[in-house]
Amino acid sequence: MMDSPITNPDRAAIEAVKHGDRDRFAELVERHQRMVYGIAWSYLGDADLCDDAAQETFIKAFRYLGALRDAERFPAWLSKIARNVSATLLRRRRSDLAGRRRWQAEQPDEAAAAPQPAAESDENLKEMLGRTLSELPPQLRECLVLFYLEGKSIREAAEILGLSEVAVKTRLHRARCALRGRLEEQIERNLRGLAPRKDFAASVMVLLPAKPLGIVGAGGGASLLSKAGGWLLGLFPMMIFALWMTVGQAGFSYLIMSWYMRMEAANIVDKPENAFRKTLLRRQALTMSLGVLCVFIFIVFAMSHFSLFTYFQILAIYCLWGFYQSIVRLRVNRSGFAYGQVLANSLFLLVSVLIGFFGAPVGLVFVVIFLMNLMLPRANRTAPRRHDYNLFLRAANGILGEPGSERPSGRVATEPELRGFARFLGEQWLITDYALSGATLLLRLPAVRMTVLNSLLGTFAGRSTVMIQSDGTCNATMSPTDAKLLSTLLKHPIDIRALEDGVGRVIKNAFAFFLNGQHTEARKLLSTLEDEAIFVTDFSKTKAYRLQHRIALIASLALLIGFSFLPGIWSNSALVWGLAWGDKPVSQAMAQQAVSEWIRGDRSGARADLLYLWGCPAHPSLSLIGKENAAGYKRLVTKELQMDFDERNEGALNARIINGIINPDLLYIAMSTPILPSEELAQIGFDPARVREALALRERDPKANMTPVREMLFQIPKKWFDRKMGVIFPTVPELRRFDTLDIETFAKRLWILKQFDCLDFIDRETIAKQIAAHQVSPDFRIPTNWSPIDLKEAAGLFDFGMCSLRETWAGLFALDTLGRLDLIDREACIRGTLRFYRGKGVFRADADSGVSIHGNENDAFYAMESLSRLNGLDRIPDFGKWKFHPMTQAAMVDGRVQPRKVTGEALQSWAYEERLERLRAK
Repeated sequence: MMDSPITNPDRAAIEAVKHGDRDRFAELVERHQRMVYGIAWSYLGDADLCDDAAQETFIKAFRYLGALRDAERFPAWLSKIARNVSATLLRRRRSDLAGRRRWQAEQPDEAAAAPQPAAESDENLKEMLGRTLSELPPQLRECLVLFYLEGKSIREAAEILGLSEVAVKTRLHRARCALRGRLEEQIERNLRGLAPRKDFAASVMVLLPAKPLGIVGAGGGASLLSKAGGWLLGLFPMMIFALWMTVGQAGFSYLIMSWYMRMEAANIVDKPENAFRKTLLRRQALTMSLGVLCVFIFIVFAMSHFSLFTYFQILAIYCLWGFYQSIVRLRVNRSGFAYGQVLANSLFLLVSVLIGFFGAPVGLVFVVIFLMNLMLPRANRTAPRRHDYNLFLRAANGILGEPGSERPSGRVATEPELRGFARFLGEQWLITDYALSGATLLLRLPAVRMTVLNSLLGTFAGRSTVMIQSDGTCNATMSPTDAKLLSTLLKHPIDIRALEDGVGRVIKNAFAFFLNGQHTEARKLLSTLEDEAIFVTDFSKTKAYRLQHRIALIASLALLIGFSFLPGIWSNSALVWGLAWGDKPVSQAMAQQAVSEWIRGDRSGARADLLYLWGCPAHPSLSLIGKENAAGYKRLVTKELQMDFDERNEGALNARIINGIINPDLLYIAMSTPILPSEELAQIGFDPARVREALALRERDPKANMTPVREMLFQIPKKWFDRKMGVIFPTVPELRRFDTLDIETFAKRLWILKQFDCLDFIDRETIAKQIAAHQVSPDFRIPTNWSPIDLKEAAGLFDFGMCSLRETWAGLFALDTLGRLDLIDREACIRGTLRFYRGKGVFRADADSGVSIHGNENDAFYAMESLSRLNGLDRIPDFGKWKFHPMTQAAMVDGRVQPRKVTGEALQSWAYEERLERLRAK
């Protein structure tokens, strides 16, 4: 069971280090140095290399300590770092040895004079054996020398010693046991002596950096900024530097926006009536920067909580809203800028849909950004730059013309004329949209100024409106939001009623002018200032305008080139591959060709495809593999199971049998298909008698220095949430804790033991009861630090740490093997499985349920097998329409997309389809 926060000794030291107390890290080094050193020794077997690996492990652990969110996981986290570091050093060592051998081959004289590590190792082994032999009693040592060193037979040794053959065999057996025991004691003493040097902790502390990455402040005097950063990091768990990158990006955006707005403000004529425009530009820079900050916070949140594809699916919905807004704007404004907005939003919508729903490469985003900066400068020449497009803002600043006496048109306007007036106003950016209902025209005005909300939502609507009747009656209404923004901008209270009356009269007279064809007079009423009185020159012709677009183009090109070098930025593209080669189902000829390539190893990734297929819960039939491939495929499986062991060496044979059960995937496939009949399995050692003998020897061997076979294969602790069940031969106590139990492997071991008639080696009743306890029932309690689940949603399923249909299938499989399905609530399990059925063979969990069901073919297979075992398939109304789809997949070779190939995943789907047909036949 996990240590509590009070008793866990690592927690206090880790928290102290995170708060700046660097010296407390020495406690962690001293506490875990033997574990790290032991892991390094298991990989490297060299004292100097082990010291280097252990040092590098602790330095990396200190550097990235800020990324560790749960102090309880520190030992497992540290051991993972140690394994990665040791594996890297091992590869480097092998590369050095290979280079040294090549050099020695080219320099024979020097090579002969060089010391030979293998020879030294042999001498050490001989010395150990000689010392161990000398410690044996003379009569036992004499038997060993005659039999092994002089090569005498049992009969010859009996004649020389004057003993019977039975007596010689007895002495040989006793001598072997004594020799084995003494060698094991010496090896155990040597292993226990393995430890880093006494000054190891001090040497590590000298090499540590000043503080871990992402840790701000020190000791108890951490700044408010550090505390705020820690809170946000807890809210949005991602990279340590994600928060500071976000804040930095917002600051950088503000500097760029401020520079941009200053250049634009410099082009405004310096007059009192234009002062509010420069104020609006300054506030717009801050608003856009805050918008960028909100976007980056959302990105950090989304990418830490959702997959990349889900993030782009959310983004597609946002882009769809922006695209809708730009299309609506075209109803009243068809300038180049409006068409540019449609183009930009449509491109972003397209790329979000392609990535989010069809698996297109993420690099398309940077292509779109570059294309937009390449094409939009021309459209931006017609962008609105007056910043006074709200009619109430113009009225408050005296920009609207004097309406004078009302000028009725003398007639009732038609619907086309009402629409024409709306477009007339829209071309001057005075409205964002309109609604026409019979004889009433409703005009929606832009906001007084840009806010964070309307900048994110892609609309400048302030919800202020003007309503015009066909007879010329006009009513203007200012929204509370616009009233507040206008009052803040002018820094004094405003008379809302007077502004509404003034705007209403101006629009009424402008509408009358428009109906009479006097468009120029109408424009003069709507603004007393022409652009020439506001701007020094046309901004699109200034040097600042050209500079801005050049910088944007260069920056987007740099992004495109820079991100193109990231691994995977152009890969995993289901859409691009589909466009190039089509979505092609696997035929039997294609499957047989693929298996032939795997057997010969002709294709890169063939080994990975085989391992994937061998680890699946189902395997395609030999008829699919093909007669031509069957013999070669069987030889390959046999070789993997046999592992070139010497049948004359009983110890090696027993070890291979135990290994085959401990790692049961291939043995399970070989026996359940069957790829290898029982007589062929027996030829390589897997027959019931030998399996029983191997299990019995391991069970009663007191010198095995391993967990007894019952615990080794099937131990479930008294408290099932102790989570030690997935560990085999743990060499370090800290590594005994795993978050989940691999119940599928567990169930396969049980099944294999049953086939060999060896279930009597385990306590079947206890194991069955403890497996059944994992079914989510009303009294089920979620263990500490396990993934939280909605108990109501997961009711009836099995939870071994990751509640899923796979764990439910494996739990039922194990109980069925033990003959104890009666221990569970069958009906609850059926209902729990069907709760996630979405039709057409798709099972999927809601995002908030905590149940790991994703809607893929594996989920469908596990559900099908579980319901079949529970006699519940008839509860699925469309089961007769189910179909699994073995499809080809493209491959990336040297960064290029290659034609689609049949993979292990495709043959797994074929196996599922074969199993489906067998169930239907029943």
